[in-house]
Amino acid sequence: MNNPNKKTILGIVAENENEALTATTDGYCSIFRPLGYNALTIDFRKPESIQLFQEHLRNNDMAFAFGLQGVGSCLRAGDNKTSLWSAFKVPFIGLHHDHPCYNYNNHVCDSPFVANVYHYESFLETKEKYLPSQQISIVQPFGLLVDMKPPLVPFDKRSINLLYLKSGTSPAAMKEDADYWDELPKPVQDAISQQLEQARVHANLQLCDLVSDLFSSLGYDYHELQPTFWGVVRYMDRTLRRERSVTFVEWLKNQDGAVIIGNGWDFIEKKSARAEFRPAVPSYKSYGLYAQSRIVCNTNPYCRDMIHERTVFGLSAGACIITDTNSWWDEHGSGCPSILLYDWARPLDEQLHPLLAQTDVIEQAAANSHNVSRSLFSKQDISGVFNLVDNIRAQTGTAL
Repeated sequence: MNNPNKKTILGIVAENENEALTATTDGYCSIFRPLGYNALTIDFRKPESIQLFQEHLRNNDMAFAFGLQGVGSCLRAGDNKTSLWSAFKVPFIGLHHDHPCYNYNNHVCDSPFVANVYHYESFLETKEKYLPSQQISIVQPFGLLVDMKPPLVPFDKRSINLLYLKSGTSPAAMKEDADYWDELPKPVQDAISQQLEQARVHANLQLCDLVSDLFSSLGYDYHELQPTFWGVVRYMDRTLRRERSVTFVEWLKNQDGAVIIGNGWDFIEKKSARAEFRPAVPSYKSYGLYAQSRIVCNTNPYCRDMIHERTVFGLSAGACIITDTNSWWDEHGSGCPSILLYDWARPLDEQLHPLLAQTDVIEQAAANSHNVSRSLFSKQDISGVFNLVDNIRAQTGTAL
């Protein structure tokens, strides 16, 4: 990767809630720049960014491009048939933090110039089992994109006791979101509800396996019904993560010193709430909120090995964290005083109230949270990205 004419890396973003993908893309660019690359975030919502993107394509100066959740991976050339990346012979790396159900087409692009990086083994397993293709796909473990400095705000001076950063969705809106739901036969609706109950009880299952079993039991071939298959998986994933957040907010609103930041919580009854509700903020502004918090709260999406950035930034900022457990947290977080784990099998107050009552223990544990974050989450290793780019160029005969 030493050709002076190929020293530009472009990170592509489009619509993204609270600028979360933009912030993360900027984080990757900040890692690439010290290596001598002109790394830029290209925002397709801005005409000037699109123009800049076109200029770099014409100049043929790109080492590679990348997109969070695979955004940009399926772009087409002018004929609308050929992959843009094949047409211009530019490697593209999809960096996937979310479940493949959210845009499964971004995981199986028909170009030898497109590859995938997953941050969780379970997502790579899903891709290989349910979205087989010739694309190169690897796992690159989750890591920090920015160097978090040791905490500057003393624990006893922090203004937020419990911080929860997440937007909400009402139960009614959840059903409206699944616009195909009423079109599904009643036996399918019942079977989905049964599989959801199984997932609620067992926290580490593969959703695609549940839906595959469901389809098989009903005599459906998921290969022939791909849009419906992935739509059901997405519905289950969204339902579980939204149920978790609503349940948690209903508990958290009764805790002193809690601050809940996010849009969409209008349906929550707040007359008796002791928590403060604030509107959503851009991801860039959330970093300062972690530094003002004693405890950062988290609810995980449904995944056995997912690590949400709330937990990473919370620990790095010198806060303790509260998070629901999965296989990964069971292995790495159990027994660590800085990490307070709970599950969905028991009432939250029964699990968390005794922990929160130990204020002295929490303060002592928070003093070591930054070191805990360093031991669990080293700086993001990007060697796999460069190896993929080299492999793409070698296989396509376009080596630099």
